[in-house]
Amino acid sequence: TDLQFEELVEALVESNTRKTLRSLDVSRSDIGPTSFHNLARLLNESENLTEIALCSSRGLFESVNFDSTSYESFLNALRSSETLKEFHLGKIVCSEHVYRSLQEALSYNTTLRNVEA
Repeated sequence: TDLQFEELVEALVESNTRKTLRSLDVSRSDIGPTSFHNLARLLNESENLTEIALCSSRGLFESVNFDSTSYESFLNALRSSETLKEFHLGKIVCSEHVYRSLQEALSYNTTLRNVEA
């Protein structure tokens, strides 16, 4: 759930794990759009995070509110991450606007080598 994910992110960020965390796979997790700020926080604060998989994360992209600062912070974190090399999105349910905004954010990132979206 969103609350469990938030607690996990808080624990990761506050521990030394953020220095060694290389891969985050929340595929098939039941997290919703309120988790975007946590994903952004991990991207911004993890020093070695090179891979993220969000494949089939139920509910994450289905009801994105574009006025949401958490979604915008996630897109900004994707654009500016200097360590992220792989991004796996897989099959998600989202609007065309969400898909285009993700593609645009990913296209700005110069360190990405493998994008599955």
